Amino acid sequence: MIERILTAAAAAVLTLGAATTALAEGASPGPLVLAASNATTNELLVLDTAGKILHRIPTQGQGGVSGNAGGIAASRDRVAVVNFGSANVSIFARDDGGRRFRLERVIPTLGSPVSVAFANDHLYVLTTTHVESHRAGPRGVAPGVDGQAQLLH
Repeated sequence: MIERILTAAAAAVLTLGAATTALAEGASPGPLVLAASNATTNELLVLDTAGKILHRIPTQGQGGVSGNAGGIAASRDRVAVVNFGSANVSIFARDDGGRRFRLERVIPTLGSPVSVAFANDHLYVLTTTHVESHRAGPRGVAPGVDGQAQLLH
């Protein structure tokens, strides 16, 4: 089953820096791999580099985006995960010295989100109808859109 999840979320896999510590008690520092399950009940999956699931955290949204390309992004101590079926993006913050993630907020989007990216102190969300931006900083990602453009077909 893990191979199926990882195959479906292959484009969404993100390796975090080597300073990240594994969640297991007494584990040595090492990189983590993050993936979105992209299932009806979407989850952020935290894995070690051997593919062992260390933690499953519900996004409070529904997956369903085809291919899930770009469905997860990380910047500093935040992770964004698309919830295509719910038309929102879940924002996770790192806690416990980078050892754990917690759901910080769920941000509604202008359409069903397909891809997310952090850049220039913003979270950019590509939906099926728009590109939108949300200010991102030390206090998290703002829920309100501060810029948008409708896609041309």
